[in-house]
Amino acid sequence: MRTKKRTDTRKAYVPRSRLDDASADDERTERVAVSAREADVEVEELDISTVKDEESAKLALDVDDARALEDEEALDSDEEVAEYDADLPDELRDDSDTPMHILPLYSLLPSDQQMLVFAPPPENTRLVVVATNIAETSLTIPGITYVVDCGRSKERRYDADNGIQSFEVGFISKASADQRSGRAGRTGPGHCYRLYSSNVYEEHFARFAEPEILRMPVDNLVLMMKSMNIDNVANFPFPTPPDRQALLRAEKLLLRLGALSLAAKSPLGQSNSASQYKITELGRSMSLFPLNTRLSKLLVQGHQHGCLPYVVALVAVMTVGDPFIKEESLHEGNDDGVGEASELSLESQYLTSEKQMALEKRKAVRSSYFKALNRFAATSGAISDPLRLLSVVGAYEHAKGSLQFCQDNFLVPKLMEEVHKLRGQIASLVQANAAPSTDLSALRSTTIKPPTSKQVNVLRQFITSAFIDQIAIRADLAPESAARVPMLQQNADGEQIASKQFYLQTKQGAKMQSTRNVAYLAAGIPGEACFVHKTSVLFHQQPPEWIVFSNIVRGRAKGDMLERKGRNWLKGVTIINPNWIYTLGPTLCSLSKPVDTGRGDTRSKLIEAAQELQRKNKMATVQGGDNATEKHVYLIPTYGTGPAFDASERSSYAGWELPAFMAKQTLSKSGKWVTAAK
Repeated sequence: MRTKKRTDTRKAYVPRSRLDDASADDERTERVAVSAREADVEVEELDISTVKDEESAKLALDVDDARALEDEEALDSDEEVAEYDADLPDELRDDSDTPMHILPLYSLLPSDQQMLVFAPPPENTRLVVVATNIAETSLTIPGITYVVDCGRSKERRYDADNGIQSFEVGFISKASADQRSGRAGRTGPGHCYRLYSSNVYEEHFARFAEPEILRMPVDNLVLMMKSMNIDNVANFPFPTPPDRQALLRAEKLLLRLGALSLAAKSPLGQSNSASQYKITELGRSMSLFPLNTRLSKLLVQGHQHGCLPYVVALVAVMTVGDPFIKEESLHEGNDDGVGEASELSLESQYLTSEKQMALEKRKAVRSSYFKALNRFAATSGAISDPLRLLSVVGAYEHAKGSLQFCQDNFLVPKLMEEVHKLRGQIASLVQANAAPSTDLSALRSTTIKPPTSKQVNVLRQFITSAFIDQIAIRADLAPESAARVPMLQQNADGEQIASKQFYLQTKQGAKMQSTRNVAYLAAGIPGEACFVHKTSVLFHQQPPEWIVFSNIVRGRAKGDMLERKGRNWLKGVTIINPNWIYTLGPTLCSLSKPVDTGRGDTRSKLIEAAQELQRKNKMATVQGGDNATEKHVYLIPTYGTGPAFDASERSSYAGWELPAFMAKQTLSKSGKWVTAAK
């Protein structure tokens, strides 16, 4: 017989919370009736029963329980550890209570600080060296007993398809792991602790690291071989032969720089042959300098208009790299800041919280850091990142290489010292290979005078010529077919994904007062937006229309940093005049049919710009007529469609129209108009 379940209808009275004000004392507490099932259960009412099953009972036991100590794999007690250490040599005993003397070791560390790892540590301390893979080979630190190997390293990766560089953390090779373990016990007993399993070691570690010839551009190697009359580079018996496509890309780059020329009756894009590319006189001059091919061209052209001292310094600092401290490293190991960073605001002096004071110090460091960047940019007109580096070198030499100067201006002293030495070496090479008519007197001086406005303009043209295939145009000015690059938006996971809007639709470039989030289209990188890096001199200026960049880096998220994942950052940016592009790189451009000014043209804006330039330069004109034998026409160059590109590459270059220029036509005897070369 089924019984009906009784429902408890008793009421529970729950008093309302008493108010804090005095008037609540006189009020009668209101009582609310609720069901017992709906009432909150107090903790005291819970039945804490004993553990019922045997498996749960084992989990409830403390590790110090008598039964747990009987387990062979249980943790050792302090007494057992002490007894075990007593049987070991002094070098291997557990001295975890000994204070640690921690020292860093990496390549950019000043030499005097690097040498500290070889000095005996303070008495009653334990030496701990935190090192990069600089300590992997050819280095023996006395007294090192243990090595802790994480099995990873950070290396620069180069994307051969688009030239984008990125720094990625990956597994090391087995050979590197063996080298790291060999750092332990060099002068006595030792041990290496590897923070990875044997399965990871076998499955993910290559036997040897990939040779640099397989992962970096080989254009400098190809130029050197061409200068030695080794035309068929692909068939050369390399110990480790590079990829044939890498060799072909190197030859095409040298062709665009003017170091190689295309042999007659040898169309670009055919299979590599000994007669396809020939070295030019410019290429032979470039091969005399063991530098990056772009910087070699910059150096060869630098004797014009008295710019040689500036070009030598510029090549030296661009070879070494940006000497400024990285922004993410500003606060590492020093919360007091560097140089001017210790100057806090007046309001911050009254802060009592240590956390707030530390925050104010960090803000002061960042403020002084960007002030230093802008200070050097102002001396060059704030139009070029490479010219800002030139200002840094000049100021450093004027300060006679002062360490205090580096600290006050957030510069890495070791890099600046390397720039100083390399500048002297390059000057010696220039003196040894320069033509007799070249004026070399300015190279003998260690100091550098500020360049004139004309020299600054010439230096910008030199930079454009050296990086002529790395041009970028503001996205809203590019042709619609090229500028339909989807804008990026952040999803819930913090990743940058494509949205339904396009950068062309925003027309933001002409309106913005800063290049922040203003998209550019870079030559050779189709379908991807690029952005000026925040450390550039152009970041807080109105976005220019045309720029040239020295390198492009793929941004990646790092911890809690707000760097946008997947963005392409343009570095080493310089504002350029688009009228320079065809003059400096004619093989990268194609020309339109001659446009007669009397007939009009759909691209009238380009013609009007050329006419305005003609009036400014007071160029002489040739009056045409019915019986004229000479007349002026206009030609419109298009960047990215010239003979230096084959059909497959032209899809990577948008085909951007450049300002028109005036050319003279003469009437031939056959009655045809012939256009004279510019």
